[in-house]
Amino acid sequence: MLLSPLQHLAAALDFHLRCRLALSEAVVVAAPPRELDGGVPAGIGNKLIVFLADISIEPQRKALPSALRQPQGGSAEFLMVCAASFVAANYADGIKLLTVAMDFLEQNPVFTQDAPPGVATPVLPVAETQPLHQGKPPQLDPGIARVSVEPAALSLSESQALWSLHGGSYLPSMVYRVRVTAAEPALTP
Repeated sequence: MLLSPLQHLAAALDFHLRCRLALSEAVVVAAPPRELDGGVPAGIGNKLIVFLADISIEPQRKALPSALRQPQGGSAEFLMVCAASFVAANYADGIKLLTVAMDFLEQNPVFTQDAPPGVATPVLPVAETQPLHQGKPPQLDPGIARVSVEPAALSLSESQALWSLHGGSYLPSMVYRVRVTAAEPALTP
């Protein structure tokens, strides 16, 4: 209920950025900004990282009579941070990727089984030798019915607290409130 939607959002962002900017390698990873020992995780340099910042799970209400229960298997809500983890020499590239990612999530706030997000055509000229990212957009996990994303405005003190909890070093970032609804369980005869 948490990992699958987070990985899906990372994959959807990566697919969109690679198509839109004609990039040949992955630029988005689901990873924390710091290891438990304070070190920087391998593989996050010069990438956008997405990670959980806060979790709230709303279980199905079992105390209600079955006729009154929601048919869905529950829902979860979490804060997701999308941050540009770029070295100083590539700072501008990180800001550009973060901006395109923010535009994508603004234009595609809902992900469902039936409606994969739109993917833009490349906006940069592509050299004939540079391979374009090919393939299909990622599919939502069958156990998830819907994932919605909306910007979450944090105050300066909330932002400072968030980054303090995650290692102390601020990265250019945007925080999103993500709501996940589980798919209805299959009815068996």
